[in-house]
Amino acid sequence: MTRMYERDPLTTVTEVDGEMFLVKPGVEDIHHLDQIASGIWRFLGVTRGLDEMQTVLEDAFPEVPAQTLRDDLKRALDGMIDAGFVQTHPPRADEVNAEAR
Repeated sequence: MTRMYERDPLTTVTEVDGEMFLVKPGVEDIHHLDQIASGIWRFLGVTRGLDEMQTVLEDAFPEVPAQTLRDDLKRALDGMIDAGFVQTHPPRADEVNAEAR
């Protein structure tokens, strides 16, 4: 079963000239989001699973091979997880039901 992904509640986002930047209190680094990562961040306004996020990316970028999108998705999520901007957890019962819809 897929892991669920959600924003870290302490992370703030700032948009400057259409570019998105993430900042976490107490951390001096500012994390710039590329186009894919920005879309993922917006989509993570609620907890999501990997398959659901990939489906949305495939709809948004039909010209890009599915495996390329999955690799980009995983790379972006891993970067945001490593930086502490995104958290993961096993699916809760309500999320399993939502994922199946």
